[in-house]
Amino acid sequence: MCSPESLVLLAALVAGVVAAISGVVSEGRFVERLRQSHAGQWRALSRLKVWFHDGDPQYVSAQRYLWSGAYKSLEDPYLDRLALRTRLSMCCVVLAVAAWSLIKLIFPSVSLLSCVGQ
Repeated sequence: MCSPESLVLLAALVAGVVAAISGVVSEGRFVERLRQSHAGQWRALSRLKVWFHDGDPQYVSAQRYLWSGAYKSLEDPYLDRLALRTRLSMCCVVLAVAAWSLIKLIFPSVSLLSCVGQ
């Protein structure tokens, strides 16, 4: 039988995965909208200096643009909604990881394996 702690652990895992997928999809749509509808701003992002990156520096600049809130100056309601969804989703991921960690810290013997096959 699943303990209540195991169910909470499972809920944190599911919430984290759903929020991560939602965030990645919203982020991709944000970048695509920025690229297609605001080409001038997208090109300007390529000129920003990035200290470190492991991929496309323009994409990293878009991340900074998203998290800084600078996109609001474009006054694009759809872009604003995508940014809000992305930011909320990523905050939910952080909360889910924190909940998972807290549960494992308080109840170290809790395992999802106790719920498998029941």
